[in-house]
Formats: sequence, structure tokens, C-alpha cells
Amino acid sequence: MLAVTCAFWQEWCGRCRYRGPYAERVQRSALLLKLLTFAPTGAIIAAPTTSLPEALGGTRNWDYRFSWLRDSTFILHALVALGYSGEARRFCEFLCQCCVRSTLPNLQVLYGIGGETKLTERELIHLNGYRGSQPVRIGNAAYRQRQADIYGELANWALLYHALGQPIDSTLEEIIRGAADYTATHWMDPDQGIWEMRSELRHHVHSKIMSWVALDRAIRLLGPNPHWERARNAVLTTILERGIDPEGTHLIQAFDYRDMDAAFLLVPLLDVPIDRAILVRTVAAIERRLRVGDYVHRYLAPDGLPGTEGAFLICSFWLVDALLALGRAEEARALFERLLAKANDVGLYAEEIDPADEAFLGNFPQGFTHLALINSAIHLQLYAQGGEAALGGTHADRVRRAIGDKDHIHALRRDLKAEAHGVDTRQSVLDMDI
Repeated sequence: MLAVTCAFWQEWCGRCRYRGPYAERVQRSALLLKLLTFAPTGAIIAAPTTSLPEALGGTRNWDYRFSWLRDSTFILHALVALGYSGEARRFCEFLCQCCVRSTLPNLQVLYGIGGETKLTERELIHLNGYRGSQPVRIGNAAYRQRQADIYGELANWALLYHALGQPIDSTLEEIIRGAADYTATHWMDPDQGIWEMRSELRHHVHSKIMSWVALDRAIRLLGPNPHWERARNAVLTTILERGIDPEGTHLIQAFDYRDMDAAFLLVPLLDVPIDRAILVRTVAAIERRLRVGDYVHRYLAPDGLPGTEGAFLICSFWLVDALLALGRAEEARALFERLLAKANDVGLYAEEIDPADEAFLGNFPQGFTHLALINSAIHLQLYAQGGEAALGGTHADRVRRAIGDKDHIHALRRDLKAEAHGVDTRQSVLDMDI
């Protein structure tokens, strides 16, 4: 059993497509992402822990042992860019179970690893928590929230899945069409946003941008649709009219709220028709208001919760990507290499870090942080090969460039198709039931 287990992981690692200067760190992060997958269903969890505090002694302690649609699609983008295919196929099966059979056209923010839809949050008052940080929670009330960006994240993932040669079968079409129809009807509804705020609903600008993405990707995948096209145009017009600070001429966190949001660091890589000058000013505003040294807070606005939190490590890696996309390559690489030095002794990261003493905070190890490390390493390699143009387009475009030669793309497509039909094309220990 030990020999088979070692062979399994050695072969899995050997299939990593990345050959850049950060290969060891990329592979370490890929291993962590693989370990967050649940083989029986294809679910991918955010982290394997609950209630590790975002501030020692504080109450921001959450259960991350669930499958967030957003986190999962981000993780799959990273794994597919490294050349891994099996996780993508299995997650599509999980999507079918969760979305089509349970909640479509509404998408739930997170699901249990068995596809459970009710994830009631409870406090275990008899437990002291990590270093006295109470309460310890199981379950997560965010499952009841409205977070409109997940429709765009799912459609973005579908575009990549199709780019790898997978057909849009009836099940996937049902998911994409349902998401687009829902978005076209509800994009003007307020939500809690990507950061799961527990305050009043707001018109988060990042959510509006991802609503545009949901409609755009559906049109690319399923063809012209006047209803979707009208809604897509209306979303963009509204963003430009209400989502721009009148003085700073940069994006703002929400309509009528002039705070900043680190999620805007993703926008330069979304292929959204927002003027480059606006994006440059938005990144500058984030650095000015949310950056502390090498670290970036996700926001500093009130969110309905007591206490404080650290800087989100994923936001630092997102800054690397945004700097690259805007031509600040030397700064991006230097920041990335400094961030690599922040890992613990076995190459792992938590969700957050305290900018003052660089202590890890939040659940650990965190998939969000590791997928962002992988993406930044790939983006740095793409930039070195082709400059800003190599980072243009959608995630699907960049993944195709990262995978590289046509033979490997064909092999990845073949593996996906073979796995879908239960055909063993590789005679590999990876296909053994261990």
C-alpha cells in the first residue's frame, strides 16, 4: 500500500506542465489543491479546518470545510493550467449533482462535499477555540447569502472547460443557460459580494462586473441571445455610470459607497471592456488605501461584524497579476518572490497574515492562497514569453497559452474524454482504486 501510494503521488506530480523557475513552489501548492479534493463526489473544499481565527482572541472564526463554487472554479483554473484534467471532469459531475438536481436556476454559494444544501451554522460553546478564540463554529451561514459573482465564475469555468475540447452537453448547457437567464433578470439586485459581508445588501461593483462576465461567456458558449445581449450592455453601462468614483475616476466598492475593494485586482484579466486608464487608477487606489507593505487588505469598510482581520494573502498575489497586466513587470516579480518567502517551513500558507508581525491568521492551509500562487507563477512565465499581450483575453485564453504545444492540448482533451467514458488510455497507477 505504501509503495502504491508513493507511486500515485510521484506520478501525479510528474504530470505537472509548469517548467518555470518556481517549479518546486508551484508543485507544492498543486499538491495542496489536490488534497482539498474529495474523490467520491469531485467536490473541492476551501480549507480543511474550521474556526482558526482571523484575529487572535476574536470572533471571526469560520468553518471552511465546504465546497464554495467560486473557490472551486478558481482552483480548477490553476490545476488545468498545470495540465491536470481529472479534477475538472469530476467537478463537473459534482456541479450536476448540486446545481441541476438541487438548486438551479439559483446557485448556492457553497455546498457540502456530498452535495448537501443545508449547512446550518452552529456555535460549539463548550470549546475554547484556538488560543482562546471563540466561538468555534461548524456549518456556515454564507450558504444562504446572495453572491452574484458566482454566476460569472461558473460561466468563466465553463468557457475553459469547453476550450479544452469538451462538448457543451445538455447538462452543462442547462447550467450555463440557467445562470445566464437568472443573471439577465437579477443583475440589478444587491448582494453580499465576494467577501460574504454580513451587513446590509449592497450593489457591489465586482458582482456587477461578474454579472457581465456571466452573460458574455454564455453568449460565447451558446450563441447570440438578444435578452442576454441587452442585459450585458445594460450591466456595463450601469457600471460606468454608477461604479466609478466621480473624483478619483476609479472603481468603487459598491454603488454609493466610495470604499475600495481588492477584488478589482482581478478585473484587468477578465477581458471586460473597461478603459485601461480606469483600471490603472483603480489599482493605484487599492495600493494607496488597502496595501500595507507586501500585503493587501480585502477592504476596510464596515462589514457587519465585530473585531478585525489580517491582510488576505490571495490579494497580494492578485496584485502581482494586476501589476503584470498593466506592464509593471519588475515590481510584480519582486513582490512575488518576497511572498514566496512568507510560506511556513513546509511551503504552506494560511488565508491571512498579520502585516505587523507576519503571523498567519485564519484557516490553514488555504486553497485560495495556493491557487493564487500558481496563477501568479504562470502569469509571470507568460509575461516573460510574450509581454502584456500574453496576459490578454480570458482565463481560457491564458490557460491555452500556458499549456503550450498542440500535442499536449490534444492529450489533455483525450484524457478528459477518456475519463468521461471510463476508458484507460494511460495504464497508470493514477487510475487504480487505492
